[in-house]
Amino acid sequence: MRAGDPPDKVGVTKGKAVKISTGAPIPKGANAVVKVEETAEGREGKVEVLAEVEVGENIRRRGEDVRAGEVALQRGRRIRPFEVGMLAALGIGAVKVYRRPRVALITTGDEILPWERAPSELPPGKIRDSVGPMLKAAILRHGAEPVDLGKARDELASLEAKVGKAQRLGLDVLLICGGVSVGEHDLVKEALLDLGFKEVFHGVGMKPGKPLLFGLMEEKLVFGLPGNPVSSMIAFEVFVKPSLSKLMGEEFHPLEVTAILADDLEGTPGRTHFVRVRLRRGGDGALRAEPVRKRGSGMISSLTQADGIVAIPPGTSLKAGQEVVVRLLG
Repeated sequence: MRAGDPPDKVGVTKGKAVKISTGAPIPKGANAVVKVEETAEGREGKVEVLAEVEVGENIRRRGEDVRAGEVALQRGRRIRPFEVGMLAALGIGAVKVYRRPRVALITTGDEILPWERAPSELPPGKIRDSVGPMLKAAILRHGAEPVDLGKARDELASLEAKVGKAQRLGLDVLLICGGVSVGEHDLVKEALLDLGFKEVFHGVGMKPGKPLLFGLMEEKLVFGLPGNPVSSMIAFEVFVKPSLSKLMGEEFHPLEVTAILADDLEGTPGRTHFVRVRLRRGGDGALRAEPVRKRGSGMISSLTQADGIVAIPPGTSLKAGQEVVVRLLG
């Protein structure tokens, strides 16, 4: 019997056997399969079975993967290659899905220039835009669709023009990076309020990321992220990613592992402190979380060196040797 043959091609009776290929249907009358390496060919077409065989051994039953009437894929399940395979096995070529959220991205700051600028094209006091490309990549990686609206100057007219464009495009989420603190030139909140923004909160008890702004505009989600790269990305991880998942119809479950903390860590009064850590496997096989040495909110290298973050509750401390939960980044 070969794969693809009809089941009634041959039959098996007591004391008889038939050669069969992997994936072939079980011949009528057969109730077990013996691996070829557990047999020996004898004379006159006979075969010797060298191992004890149980009824049903090496047989895949119809419906053992998914039974008739059973839910094959739950609502809210992200379509990965595995889900594509399941749909193909069921003969389903199209399913209803949630539309990928479209996320408007605006960066702010008179000091920001395009990241492509060569060193000779960076005047004193100017820096390349690193946060915009980083957020764009994070939005894509999480499954949403970024719409880069470029940079706004630290002026109300410029900010309102960019936000107005986002409104006209009818996007699902607006991310504005920078200009959300309390400095003289932090005008994002004022510009948003002028255009109908309804504030939900401004300022969060977390480090880094305290200046985070969140609210609604025409029932669309609006996030004002801090301008510092690390603050912006931690705020994206903790607040924006779960919101995007909700819009995509899925529950957000961050990937987490447990590890042994390598060093003591001090928390911050009144704020949850998210510390960047790298993971290393010790000689004893245990996973260890080593705090990244560079911890400034402007140090992108502290993110490139980190595998995850550890949350320290407000005003507490964690001790070396303590087991901690590491939320993986990426």
